[in-house]
Amino acid sequence: MANEWKWLRNGHGAPLTVVVTAGSAALTNGQPLKVSSNVAEAVGDGETVDLVAYQDADASADLVAILPIGDVFEVTTNADLGAFDRAYPAASNKIDAGSSGNISNMFVVDGNPASGGLARVAVFSNFATAVTHTA
Repeated sequence: MANEWKWLRNGHGAPLTVVVTAGSAALTNGQPLKVSSNVAEAVGDGETVDLVAYQDADASADLVAILPIGDVFEVTTNADLGAFDRAYPAASNKIDAGSSGNISNMFVVDGNPASGGLARVAVFSNFATAVTHTA
């Protein structure tokens, strides 16, 4: 897969993984995913990232995926992003600068990568947010 998301680190030493069912298409290691109707699918333009594939999986097969809770990934960027800029998934598994219409659950945690370069982003899954902010 082109532009795979490379897991770098979190505060726990190893990624927190979950097992989910792949949707109607095969998924590859390092691919950002959304969960809909209890199946994992590739993230579309401007959508939030729920999981990141930790292995390859055929369509409708079990898939091990990372549940990002502030995990840092190295990703390819379409934009000239700066430190702490919000970002969102763009085409071809890249990231781009967000706009007011996009919901972003990640931000840049390194310097100022040039457009088309690599950026390190911290990602916070919507599932992790729900778990870590319960009353």
